[in-house]
Amino acid sequence: MSARRQGNRIPGYRAYGGVLIVPALLNQKRRAHMMVDSGAAYCCITPEIARLLGYDLQRPMARRSIASAQGLEAEVPSFRLQRLQVEGSIVQMLEVLVVHFPPRLRIDGVLGVNFLERFRSTFDFDTATL
Repeated sequence: MSARRQGNRIPGYRAYGGVLIVPALLNQKRRAHMMVDSGAAYCCITPEIARLLGYDLQRPMARRSIASAQGLEAEVPSFRLQRLQVEGSIVQMLEVLVVHFPPRLRIDGVLGVNFLERFRSTFDFDTATL
């Protein structure tokens, strides 16, 4: 019988009505609190985190159109992270969008599908684990 591979269990915490927040490391230098959102196509970071990572918001790699749940559309800057790490799960050269989040959320960004799709992602809300 072959050994079953144990997946990474990434501890986080639940907040704001039950969403899962996990710690991440951006470009091997900036720690961030990322809200896990399987409904977001792209990972996102706040403008403050983008500036701290050295990105010039006036000179993005690209601009992407996004739509909110309320149906509002906006164009936002896009950059490529050299590396996004969540525990042992690492993605290099990952496109991220720069988005403003309400300050009351106290998050640094969103962990979206362009990260999650590279792994077999499951959520255990009872233990706040990804």
